[in-house]
Amino acid sequence: MHCPHPLEKNWEFIARYPMFESDVPIGFESMIIVLPFLTALISAWFTWRGHRASAMGWWAITVAIYVAWCFYHMTTPLKISL
Repeated sequence: MHCPHPLEKNWEFIARYPMFESDVPIGFESMIIVLPFLTALISAWFTWRGHRASAMGWWAITVAIYVAWCFYHMTTPLKISL
């Protein structure tokens, strides 16, 4: 079995034993961060096209996502060391 050198970029080793939170490979949570921006863009597109009801629906979805993320970030511990 190959034992990786500490400075070698071996993602399987880093994912199992991360030194920093930024060493963990990009996953599902980082893709969810894009979601409110995508829904806001869709809402703007419907606004430009003149579809007011659809734009308001997508805007409501965007607000719901923001509220859910706000609740999540306000109730989970902050992972930093000061």
